[in-house]
Amino acid sequence: MERTGKRFSRWAAALALAVAITGGTTPTGAQTIDGLDVVSTTVYTPRPDQSSVAVTATFTVTNEQPTQYFDTYYTEFYFEAFPVLVPIEARSLSATANGVPLQITVEDLPDTDRLQLALIRFPQAIFYGGTITVDLDYVVLGGAPRSDTFTRVNTAYLALPLFVCCDPGQATLRIEVPDGFSIDIEGDAGELTERVVDGATIYEAEAIADPELFFAYLFGRNDDGLRSETIAVSDNSVVVSAWPDDVAWLDFATEHVRDGIPALEDLIGLPWPAERELEIVETVTPYLYGYAGWYDEWADVIEVGEVLDDQVMLHELSHIWFNDNLFAERWIGEGLAEVFSYAALDELDLPTEGQPSEPTLPDPDDPVAFALHEWDVPFSAADDEIAAIEDYGYNASWYVMDQLANEIGIDGLAAVIAAAEGDELTYPGLDGGDRYPRTDTWKRFLDLAELRGGSERIEELMVTYVLTEDEADLLDDRSTALDIYGDFAEAAAPWSAPLGLREDLSAWRFDGTDDFISAGTDVLDLRTAVDDRAESLGLSVAAGMEEIFETADDPEDLGDAIDFGEELLAAMEVVERATAATEADQGFFTRFGLRDTDLDAELADVRVAVQEGRFDDAETEAAEIDRLIAEAPGDAKAWFLRLALVSTGCVLIVGSTLTWWLVRRRRGRRTESGRTPGAPGTPGTPGVPGPAQPVAG
Repeated sequence: MERTGKRFSRWAAALALAVAITGGTTPTGAQTIDGLDVVSTTVYTPRPDQSSVAVTATFTVTNEQPTQYFDTYYTEFYFEAFPVLVPIEARSLSATANGVPLQITVEDLPDTDRLQLALIRFPQAIFYGGTITVDLDYVVLGGAPRSDTFTRVNTAYLALPLFVCCDPGQATLRIEVPDGFSIDIEGDAGELTERVVDGATIYEAEAIADPELFFAYLFGRNDDGLRSETIAVSDNSVVVSAWPDDVAWLDFATEHVRDGIPALEDLIGLPWPAERELEIVETVTPYLYGYAGWYDEWADVIEVGEVLDDQVMLHELSHIWFNDNLFAERWIGEGLAEVFSYAALDELDLPTEGQPSEPTLPDPDDPVAFALHEWDVPFSAADDEIAAIEDYGYNASWYVMDQLANEIGIDGLAAVIAAAEGDELTYPGLDGGDRYPRTDTWKRFLDLAELRGGSERIEELMVTYVLTEDEADLLDDRSTALDIYGDFAEAAAPWSAPLGLREDLSAWRFDGTDDFISAGTDVLDLRTAVDDRAESLGLSVAAGMEEIFETADDPEDLGDAIDFGEELLAAMEVVERATAATEADQGFFTRFGLRDTDLDAELADVRVAVQEGRFDDAETEAAEIDRLIAEAPGDAKAWFLRLALVSTGCVLIVGSTLTWWLVRRRRGRRTESGRTPGAPGTPGTPGVPGPAQPVAG
């Protein structure tokens, strides 16, 4: 389970201090008393419904101090009372011996306000060899939330210190766990074993070796006993669950959900990335591990202690965005959470009393200092050494991110976050849209901080506080590769650099950069030749070459762009040849033979085919032009020959017709001249009437 947390609450610090101080005393038992042998059993029975813990301690006390005899007298030792240390919250103290009530007097102790002394008086003095069994009962009241007592008891949460008394190897501790509670025990938990008796869970330690130094702290939680409220926010829902007696915490958390999440959305520039219902739980479990709170991204649960700390709550809410799903490394998420939680405090005009105004300057030479890249989540930060490491890590992460925010602003950080969240390729093409769905690390953060945020300081900050020496050495290779790439990308415009090259740079694979750029430069040189030829012809022909260039995965793929470019040059030679053919001076018969052919349209087909990359079609179209021009004279001559033949035939027909008509004309005239006036008719050609005669009026 991955947790992102916030160090270190005041209550948790007080708790740790209490464990350290109180653990070295004997709070619930008498110090070992010379002359007394004590066998003890202490039983803790939490009563959640009564907000208290019932404690029963049984002491079997034997006087082992023998009488001392001297020449003229003897000394006899006896005991009239038995002292027991109990918590200051102990109430209703009572003691019995064989059912007989015993007198108890309670006295304050001068050196502590946590403990008091209960002096139990025996019914009669206990002399050497005498034994008495005393039963002590009292109730420890659970403290109110955020009170300075260390005992908490309600239907959802238990916290109580555990002590024993008295003699080595003769002390027994037993805790009877209420139904529904899961238990964590800190301190000397290793001496306790869990067992189930008649369905009830019991933790027990017997024959405790050193009762005076034994100390444990029991924590229990029963989430079924929490008081919950569901809040709708940003099209999602949040369940806030508080202890039943802590309405103030419920109101506090609810307010921060309603106001804090929208404020963080505005500052971060991204909507709340909730995929399921978020739960926020009041619990001191993080305190046990040295944290004020934490966010479990796998369960979508935030757990925060009882302290009403605005910055802690906003810090944990920001981890909804800043977790392993954004950047894999802890220092990035924690640093961003600090910067944006403090920005949200300002945005919401919340008080910052008790909060540091800014991180302290980390000292890289501090014995506890380490490269933040190596900072991992420990099992617990309760150990002093680990706590020191955690404190350095939180402060140094905040410092690096705070310095970056001072340089590029919250908006600049938001641009970095948006690029990471959107899986944008670090080195995008000119038209954008390239994706980089890989795990984001410090390398990607450095790239995005410079390329999206515009930072000029992030590399220096990371060398000082984040990277190991070996990792810092990688920056030289990066710098060299990016210098070459910058010139190459500028030369490639308006084309984007090859996708494979940009992916290699994004992944910090610099070994193949020279080969990629060398092959790409050859393509760009060829592009110049292609563009010059195309411009002279009025063509736009490099689109296919551009696509191959931009989508190349490796240098070998750029060979396809070379091949395509050479094919383009060859195809443009076809255009030139076809253009020359169509524009050449043609003879009469060629022009006449092409009278019904649109050579411009034929040439346009050649040009379109080349522009669309259909080089074979262009060759075919150009060959068609050559064929049409070559065949045009023959076609024209054939046409004229047909015309001549038709014309000759027409002349013969016309001549024959004319001859016939002339002959007939001459014959008609001869007949007319030989006719007798007044005759009704004149012999002639049958069926041809004679000329009409005048009729007398």
